[in-house]
Amino acid sequence: MSSLNCNTFREYDLDPLQQRIQNLDGGRILDVATGRGASARYLLDTFQSFQELIGIDISEKNLVRARQDIADKHTGFLVMPAEKMAFDDNTFDTACISNSLHHVEDARQVLREMKRVLKPGGLLIVGEMFRDNQSELQMTHVLMHHWWAEIDEASGIPHYATFTRSELEGMISELEFAGVEFFDYRDDAVITDEEMLNFLHTTCDDYLGRAEKDLSRPDLVSRGIEIKNRLQNTGIAWATQLCVLGRK
Repeated sequence: MSSLNCNTFREYDLDPLQQRIQNLDGGRILDVATGRGASARYLLDTFQSFQELIGIDISEKNLVRARQDIADKHTGFLVMPAEKMAFDDNTFDTACISNSLHHVEDARQVLREMKRVLKPGGLLIVGEMFRDNQSELQMTHVLMHHWWAEIDEASGIPHYATFTRSELEGMISELEFAGVEFFDYRDDAVITDEEMLNFLHTTCDDYLGRAEKDLSRPDLVSRGIEIKNRLQNTGIAWATQLCVLGRK
């Protein structure tokens, strides 16, 4: 999964999620669609304490990297579909999914599974970028992300367009959790870091090569060229994310 900012809450000096969970015990934590482990590391570093963390993902390749980067004896990483988890009901104290709802085929089913495996009173954490009400700079990120997703999907890799904020709120509301709190991460400052910009340009070049050589999709090639020009001429800022906390 090449797309940037997937599987990680953005790290600010003291971000809104840290403010809310830094003094909590995470207990038994489930990190859904953990990818290479960035969100797992964030949770381990942020919770005051925890008993165990289990990360699941459909990609063994991603999990190899996660195991390398997080060698804590109280963590484990398993290949498992998020839509049908091999856990008993009421197993975890915390269940998290970070920027991965648009990487699963049935987001509502994944959220229902997360509710099922949470203990009564367990904490749900959802973080997800959305596509509406973004600044012009942020729309570069959204358009780029959607282009990447279309190429991945055409290649058989689960990756889809992002949701609107109201769509995300609606899916969460269907779970009927108690005391649900919705709040945004917003950092719409233009990205100027040369290393990051080089990474974005290189990633776009990789996707352009896939669109042209692997998929023979001139429409995706032309969109990619437009996005690279936009990245160069308009600039880019990270899209705002919706974060959700709720208790089962």
